[in-house]
Order: sequence, then C-alpha cells, then structure tokens
Amino acid sequence: MLLSDFARNGQSSVMPHSLRTELGLDALHSRQLDVVIIAKDFARQTWNREGIAYQDWDGLAAAADPNTSARRVLESIKPDILITATSDVDDRTDVGLWTAARTIGIPSAAFVDHGVCLRERFLDNQGRLVIPDHVFLPDPDVVHQMEQVSGRSAQLVVCGDLHLLRLPARAKAVSAAMVETTRQSWDLQDGDIAVLFPSEPRREIADAGRTFHDYEDDTFRMLGDFLARGGRLPGVPLAARHVIIVRPHPKDTPGKYNQLVRASPVPCVIDATPDVVRSILSADIVVGLDSTVMLEAHSLGRPVYGLVQRSLFVDRMGPDFLVDIDPAASSERRVGRMAR
Repeated sequence: MLLSDFARNGQSSVMPHSLRTELGLDALHSRQLDVVIIAKDFARQTWNREGIAYQDWDGLAAAADPNTSARRVLESIKPDILITATSDVDDRTDVGLWTAARTIGIPSAAFVDHGVCLRERFLDNQGRLVIPDHVFLPDPDVVHQMEQVSGRSAQLVVCGDLHLLRLPARAKAVSAAMVETTRQSWDLQDGDIAVLFPSEPRREIADAGRTFHDYEDDTFRMLGDFLARGGRLPGVPLAARHVIIVRPHPKDTPGKYNQLVRASPVPCVIDATPDVVRSILSADIVVGLDSTVMLEAHSLGRPVYGLVQRSLFVDRMGPDFLVDIDPAASSERRVGRMAR
C-alpha cells in the first residue's frame, strides 16, 4: 500500500505527470512529493527485497477492527492521497482504508490487476460496496466490468498492467550465471526439464469464504501423476526427466507442500529463490492454475500453459494454451464428443 507517492531508500521521486493529473495532484505546488509506504503481512518481504523503507502496519494500527485500524493509520500519517492495490476476500484492509479515507476527507485511489472476482474486491466485512475515488484498470474490458460494479461513483482510468511493464528491467538484471546457479540449487541433472509450478492460496482463500472449482494441491498431484504416466508437455522431449519446481505463494500456509513433494511420483523441489523473475527465466516451462506468475512468464517470452479450464490465463490465451492433465475430465469430454 502506498500513501502519498513513492520513495526509494529514503529519496523522494517525481511521480509521472500523467498519473499526477489523473490523481488530481496538479493542484499541489511541489513537483516532488514525499512518500510513506505502509506494509503488512507478506508484503513486508517485497519491500525488504527491493531495499525500500516502509512503516509497519502493526506498529501503527492498534485495533482488531479493520476500519478502526485504518483510521488510526491514516490519522498518524496524514497523507494528501491514499493509493492501494485491491485484495481478495481474505484481506479487507484496503477496503477499510478507503472507508476511513472518505470519512476523514482524504482522496483515495486503487489499482486493479485483472477482472476476476472484481465486485468482491470492493466489499467490506458486512458485504457493503465501497468504491475509492479513482480506480486504475489494466484494459478497457475491465473498465466495462468496473462500470457495472461502481456505476458513476468513481473515476475509472486505463493505465495498462503496471506490474508487467516492470518486468523487462527486472529480467535484464538476471544474468546467465544467476540462471545456472538457480538450476543448480534445484539439483537438476544435464538434460532435465524444470517445470515451474507457481502455487496459489486457493485453500486459504476458501477458508475466508470464496470457493473454487480447482485447487492447487489437487492440481499439483494430477500434474505429478500426468508426468509419471508419460504425459507430454508441449515442446518438451518425451525422453527427458521432468522435475517439478513448486514455488509457494506468499499466502500459502507454511509447509503446505512438504508432504505433497515427498509423495510426488516424479522428482520435485520447493523453490526458495527470492526473485520470481529469476525462477521464471531458470525454468524450461511454466504451468499452473491461474497465477500471476504465468502472465509474467508469458510476458517474458517463456513457454506457459494452464492446467485447468476455468482460468483467466486460458480465457485470454485460448485453448491451445491448456494442457489436459485430468484423465477423468478427458474421458468425459471424449464421451461428450462421441455422443454429439
């Protein structure tokens, strides 16, 4: 979460003029703004990795209620504007911040990365719709979806996928030596195919109230069984030994994959590489449910395939980017085609 603007290592930076204009900051006389970054939970790891200073949410908020905590945080920082991302149902902190900001009279803005479960991102703990003053969206399709959610209660702006726009610079910093070191840490042998499986915290999100058709642990097991019985991934030599590199999600319960890895019928390694871009570039192929890592990998030109039909990735990319690893579902689809 960003409050005010952006600073790196204590040095203020100039906000791009287009973003300043959309946020209504041109009225401020100074072109150089101060930034206060507030971090909580696993987001602390990201800021630490980037070497960016932040204030800890737990040190500012002293109440269990999200709205009360959010108000205390804003009153302690006194920002000119509040900027956040949007979260799933397992975290209502951003919604509490928008509510508190409106009560205090602070303009608010939120960035949306995609349109999955869009309305749910703007619901508070009582199921009430809370819309910030500005909502920044990746493409016109999501704007149309957001219009159905918000009506005319917010200014909607297409800004592109800011997350993916950062990737080329991050990838450029990954050298061939770094890739080799990463593959060595995965204990790969010559000729092995590293299959990167980015996890998702669907089990954890389901505990918070939103269920899914497919879950990460089930899909992981099916992937191992698929490869063990000789299933082929596109563009991968059949004779090659496949090694699954499972990359836990920051929200995954610690140790979630320990037993699954031990029980896997094919070699499997839990990835501990700090930088996901380095993991992507070190793998031979990326497969998963619907992780953002898959979109990142595709953006970087890596081979990427979805393992479940109901996914934003397969919807965007098309059926050629789906690998059918579920033998039961495959049989049902074959019978359906024969019946027709």
